[in-house]
Amino acid sequence: MAIIVPEADFWTPEELAEPQTYISRFFFVEHGKDYGPDLLDAVREQARSDHKDWVRLNCWSTCAHGLTSATK
Repeated sequence: MAIIVPEADFWTPEELAEPQTYISRFFFVEHGKDYGPDLLDAVREQARSDHKDWVRLNCWSTCAHGLTSATK
C-alpha cells in the first residue's frame, strides 16, 4: 500500500480541493487475517490526526486489459 499524490486527471477539481489522503496499491497476500481492516484503520487514524476529511482509494485509471475508469 502507498500513500500517494492524487492523479489530477482522475479526480474532479472539487474532490482535489478537499482535505484528504489517497492510497494506492492496496493489496495483501494472506487473506482472512484481517490485514485489510487493520491497514485501513491505521490510514484512517493518520488522516484524522492530519485533519483530513477523506481517505480515498485510487483503484485504477487504466489496467493492462484496456479497461478505463468510469470517470473518463
